[in-house]
Amino acid sequence: LEGFSELNGGEMIIIKKLVGNYVKEVTERNGNFERLNLNLNKSQLGEKDVFHLQAELHAGDKFNSEARDGNIFFALDKALKDINTNL
Repeated sequence: LEGFSELNGGEMIIIKKLVGNYVKEVTERNGNFERLNLNLNKSQLGEKDVFHLQAELHAGDKFNSEARDGNIFFALDKALKDINTNL
């Protein structure tokens, strides 16, 4: 997890739980799981925060995904679902 240091403790607990569940699911489906890299960048669009999340899964092959959303949890969900459909 890179770029997540700005988030509060409550958000991090949820993110770690979501990522942990995703990794468990991928490991069960694909025994070649090596690692998952998540890189978060936060920017402003007017007065709103926009989260840009880049995900990179190494599981035999390399799978990449990106998502942007005003809600960190939606961005995370979009990026992980996109990788999941390409596995």
